[in-house]
Amino acid sequence: MNIKKIAQKQYRQIIDKAAQSTQFIEELPEGWITSVRKSLGMSVAQLASITGVT
Repeated sequence: MNIKKIAQKQYRQIIDKAAQSTQFIEELPEGWITSVRKSLGMSVAQLASITGVT
């Protein structure tokens, strides 16, 4: 498993843990958009393309 996949797995664990809490946003130190994006293995450019922003 490469480092990118390991980091992605760790972010998914963070998201899963935070989703079970009532304080979802406060438990994500980088913010929920960054955390979810990283858990999906998505770059900023990919997110921008999907959402239609530059």
